[in-house]
Amino acid sequence: MRFSVLLAAIMTTLVGCGSDRDRAAGQTSFESAPPNGSSGQLAAGGDSGGGGAGIPPGTANPPATTRTVEETDLYRLEGNRLYYLNGYRGLMVFDVTNPDQPTLLGRSPIFGQPVDMIVRNGVAVVVIGDWFGTMEDGTPFHGSIVRGLDATDPRNIRVLGEAKLGGWVRDDRVVGDVIYAVSEDFGWGYGWGNLGNGAADVAGTSTTSRESVIVSSVSFANRAIAQVDTVAFEGFNGVFNVTPSAIMLASTGATGQTSLLYLDISDPGGRIVQRGSLAVDGQVNGWGADNGRWNLDFADGKTAHIIGQVGNYNGGYMLSTVDFSNPSAPVLDSALTIAHTGWSAAARFDTNRLYLSPETGYYDGSGTTPFQVFDLSIPRAPKLAGTVTVPGSEMSR
Repeated sequence: MRFSVLLAAIMTTLVGCGSDRDRAAGQTSFESAPPNGSSGQLAAGGDSGGGGAGIPPGTANPPATTRTVEETDLYRLEGNRLYYLNGYRGLMVFDVTNPDQPTLLGRSPIFGQPVDMIVRNGVAVVVIGDWFGTMEDGTPFHGSIVRGLDATDPRNIRVLGEAKLGGWVRDDRVVGDVIYAVSEDFGWGYGWGNLGNGAADVAGTSTTSRESVIVSSVSFANRAIAQVDTVAFEGFNGVFNVTPSAIMLASTGATGQTSLLYLDISDPGGRIVQRGSLAVDGQVNGWGADNGRWNLDFADGKTAHIIGQVGNYNGGYMLSTVDFSNPSAPVLDSALTIAHTGWSAAARFDTNRLYLSPETGYYDGSGTTPFQVFDLSIPRAPKLAGTVTVPGSEMSR
């Protein structure tokens, strides 16, 4: 049975549970509204570009080791149990031995915005954004958390521990027994204390007064949740690709450029080591399809491809190719200027090809969408291989 059908059946089962005042008839997906705060941005995980057969898109083919890159999601199927992370009802565990009659076995409440989850042998490791709570010393905290939940007995789900991360998690991957998360800290105050009434019940927990991108590692080995490492960089629009041994991080700043940074994660325990970086022209889009994760490619673990926007929203794009064969000394192979054909272009890298399509048609009144294919087989000389205009206005991907 398809997951979509199974989830629809489960949500139908849940109709009688809780209040239906805010749900439309037939609605099968829900999203919690953010509590009062300065940031209205939400982050969620999704698919990444690239990859080989059986390997999550956006990841390099793993070497002959036990370390592989795994995607996370809001639901996981393990054996005959379905684990589903929901903004209203928290973590729910279902018995789907009979998929036509799923049975709710237990649940664990979670307050915040669900981002992602992975399940290992009945232990669910969940990533939550927009979470309000306290630090170990009792001081207020607002940000993101990684929480471990022992659901081996679904009727008695226990919290194994949690790690508090700065900012709002935009994306994450799992390598071995470590989850790597990229967050964006807007450098703002959050919470009820920022409503202008002088109250300060919950203070902001920004790690800096300026926008920053944060990469964190959290180990869940041996059923223990522990933050291992964290690195932060001034900027915004954090986008990353992950291989079994490295993270390629792209972030933008006020210079109109994108910084590409190689982070060594070869340590199976989760330690992050900064290696080389290089600034390229154009700003990577941190919005659009899956928070812009399609605009960065590092599938082979050696060559980074990045699409950046040049100038304002009416500017063109820059396709940069950077050689990271020596992670400590990256070299710019090429920078190809692409004429403006629309706003918020979505990219799809696949081996030696780039498929590029902007969001247009509706905005310019043409009712069409341009589609371009670029040949990347020669890193120093990428070129346009073909283009076609398709009917219809592309509004989402």
